Amino acid sequence: MAVAPGSSREALMMADVLVHEVYEAESGSSQGTSFVPTSVELDNYTKLLNNPGEVQPHGCFFLVDEANGPLQIIAASSNTDEIFGVHHSACIGKPLGDLIQGGGAPLISALSQTDLSFANPVSVQAVSPPPPPAQNAFNFILHRSPSGILVDVEPYDRMENSFAFHQRVRFAIERLNNTPTMAALYPQVADEIFSTTGYSRVMVYKFHEDMHGEVVAECKKADEEPEWMGLHFPATDVPQRTRDQLRRELVRMIGDAKGSHVPIVTDGSMDAESIDLMGSTLRSAHHCHLQYLQNMGTRASLAFAVVVKEALWGLVVCHSAVPKTVSFQLRMAGEFLVQALAMRLSNLMDLENHIIQDRILKTHAKLCDFMYQQGHNPGLRVKGLLNNNPNLLDLLPGVDGAVVQFAGKIQAIGRAPDQLTLQKFCTWIHHGWQEEGGRVIRCYNTIKNLPEHLMAELQGQWGGMLITPLGLDGLMMFWRPQLSQSMRWGGNPNEAARRKGEVMHPRGSFEIFTDSVKDQCQPWLKWEMEAVSGLCALVKDILESADADEVRSNVLVRLNQERMQYHSDKEAVVSEMTALMESVKAPVMAVDQWGMILQWNSMMEDLTKHSKDSVIGRPLDNFVTEAHRHVLKNLIRDAIARVDATNVELSILKANSAALPVGQRRVDLKVSTSGRFTPSGACTSVVFVGHAAHASKGKEGELEEQLEAVVQMTAPSASAFAEDSEGNYEWYPDKDSSLLGEGSFGKTHKMKGKIDGQLYAVKMINV
Repeated sequence: MAVAPGSSREALMMADVLVHEVYEAESGSSQGTSFVPTSVELDNYTKLLNNPGEVQPHGCFFLVDEANGPLQIIAASSNTDEIFGVHHSACIGKPLGDLIQGGGAPLISALSQTDLSFANPVSVQAVSPPPPPAQNAFNFILHRSPSGILVDVEPYDRMENSFAFHQRVRFAIERLNNTPTMAALYPQVADEIFSTTGYSRVMVYKFHEDMHGEVVAECKKADEEPEWMGLHFPATDVPQRTRDQLRRELVRMIGDAKGSHVPIVTDGSMDAESIDLMGSTLRSAHHCHLQYLQNMGTRASLAFAVVVKEALWGLVVCHSAVPKTVSFQLRMAGEFLVQALAMRLSNLMDLENHIIQDRILKTHAKLCDFMYQQGHNPGLRVKGLLNNNPNLLDLLPGVDGAVVQFAGKIQAIGRAPDQLTLQKFCTWIHHGWQEEGGRVIRCYNTIKNLPEHLMAELQGQWGGMLITPLGLDGLMMFWRPQLSQSMRWGGNPNEAARRKGEVMHPRGSFEIFTDSVKDQCQPWLKWEMEAVSGLCALVKDILESADADEVRSNVLVRLNQERMQYHSDKEAVVSEMTALMESVKAPVMAVDQWGMILQWNSMMEDLTKHSKDSVIGRPLDNFVTEAHRHVLKNLIRDAIARVDATNVELSILKANSAALPVGQRRVDLKVSTSGRFTPSGACTSVVFVGHAAHASKGKEGELEEQLEAVVQMTAPSASAFAEDSEGNYEWYPDKDSSLLGEGSFGKTHKMKGKIDGQLYAVKMINV
C-alpha cells in the first residue's frame, strides 16, 4: 500500500526515501518525481540507517549479552586488534571484563543504572593494548538495545583536560543567561563551540516551518571558504530520519567521510545486519550522506541537536576539511552548552509568547467594547471593528488590509482589493467551503496557490491572505503585501541530485544561488491564526444576538476562557522547568523556604529508591541523616539570603534504609544550591543539584561545572509569569480562616500561590 502524505514531516520522509532510491539505483530513477514510497520501502530505509552491520573506524565495537553469563561478547567489529589490542576472533565468546584491567566491576556498576547515559563514559585500560603510539586508555560508551548492550570503544587521551572544557562551558552559559535576544545567542554558541572543539567551521543551523534550513551564525578559520552565513539549504539536506535520530541522541560525530567502514562479526547466533545500532556513537553513516559531505569539501563533522519544547529547532554543526574526532568528554561539554542554548531559547520564546498573548487579550477586549458602543445594528457593530483605534489592522503584525463580510455586505479597512475583486474572492472561498463540507480557517503564504483569474488581479500588490469563517455565511479576511527580497541558497535547491556516469549522486554544487521571492508574503504563524479565530468567535456572538445583555454575557465568558488559557500557559512554564530538571543528568531536588520538597527528579528516585510521589510535600529534613540536618538548615537559610553554596556534602537516607546493610543505607552527595525568586524578590524555592561524593576527581569536576550551570539556567523564567491574577491563588488554609482584615475597598486574605507555593496577602474585591 502506498503511503499518502499527511504532513510536512511525512512529505519530507517520502522525499528522503526517493533520494535514497535514486542514489542506490543502477541507472537513475525510472519512476520519476511522482514516485510515492511504499510502507515496505520506508521500513527498509529506516533499517538501513539503524542496522548497517558496520561501524566507523575511529573506534571499535562490542555487543554484550547482559542476560546470560558474565557480560559475554557475542559480536565485535573486525578492527578490535588495531584499536584495543585483541583480535576480534579472540574476543567473541569471552566476558568483556577479561579484556580490561581490574576486571568487569566498573561495567557491572554502570549497568546497574536504569539510564546508562548517567554512567557514560566508563573509562578503562586494556589488558593488552596495541603498541605505542596507540592509546592504552579507553572510553566505554554503553547503550541498551533490543540486541543487547552496545559498547562503543573510543581511545581516550588521559592528558586531556576535561575539567577545563566544562569550566569554559560554565562561563559561556552564564553569558547566554544574560543575553536578552535570540539572535544574539547564536554567534555566542558558534564561537564557543569553535574555540572548544577545534573544528575549522561551526554553524548554527535553524529549521524553518517548511523544514528547510538557514545558517543563522557561523564561526570559521580565516582561510575557510566559502562563507555560508545567511544561506538557506533544502529540507532534504537533513533527512527526516536523521532529524529523528538527532532529536533522540542529541550528538552525532562522523570522523572521516572517506574512511572505510568496519564490518561487525558475530558469534553466528545472528546476522550483523540484525543488530540495532540506534544510539551507538560509532554507527556508520548512510553512504549518500558521506558523499554529500565530500561534495561539500568536508571530511569530518560533529552535530549537536537543539531541541526546544521536544521539537528539533535546529543544529549546531561542526565541519573539518581533514579527518577529525573529539573525545566523549568534550562532546558532553558541547552537548551541555547546546542544551543550555535550547533552555534559553525556550525561556525567551515563552516570554515573547506571553507578551503576544497579553496584547491579543487586550485588543480583543477593546474591539468588542467598540462594537457594543455602536448600538444593536449589526452593520454598525462591524464598523466598530474598522473605524476606531485599535482596529482590525492592529491585531496582527505585517497586515496592511482587513475585510469583514457579513449579511451580504463587504466592509474593508486599509489597503485591500476593490469591491468587485473582493466579491469574486468571497464567492470562491464560500464555494470551496461548501465543496469541502466544512468552514475552516484558510491561510495562503503565496497567491500562487489561488486560481489564475484571482492571482492575476492580486499579482504585484499582495502576497498572501488569511481567511476565517464568521458565523454561517460571513468571513473575515486579512491581507499581507508581497515580500520584496531575495533568498540566498547554498546551491540550487531545485537540483538536489546529479548524474555521474550511470549513477545518481547527491547534489554536488554548493555555489551561492539567488532566488527572488515573488508573489509571497510574510508567513502566517500558528498564534496569528488562533488570534483571528478567537476574535471571530467573539464577533459572531455580538453580531448574531439582538439582546445586548445576553450577548455581553456570552462574550465575557469567552474572554474569561481566553484569560484562563493564557494563565494556564503561564503555569506550563513551570511544568516545562520541571521537565528540564528531569532531563539533567544529575540528581536534582527543590524545596520551599520551609524545607518542604517541591521537586524530585528521576535520578533522585534512582539513587534513593524514594518515588517522587512519596516525597513531594514532605520535609526534606525527614530524609537527611541526623548528622547533616544542621547542614540542610544552613543551606536553605543561605539560599534564601541569595548566598549560593557549592560542593557541600549532604547524605540522603534510602528507602527502607533500616532493612539495608549499614554501608548501603544512604546516598552521599555533594550539592550546589541556588535560590529562585519572584520579580518582587520573594524566594519561591531552593534548588539542590548534586553528584555522588565518591566520584573520581575528573568526573567530579565535570559534573560540578555542569550542575552549577544548571542552577544558573533554572533561574530566569520567573518574570514570564509575574502578572498577578485571582486564578493564581488558593485560600490558605481555607476561606474562613484566611481572612486577615477588611477595608473600604475589600477584604484581605492569606492565600497561597498556585504557581510558586508562596504565601501572600491578597486584597479581594467584592468577596
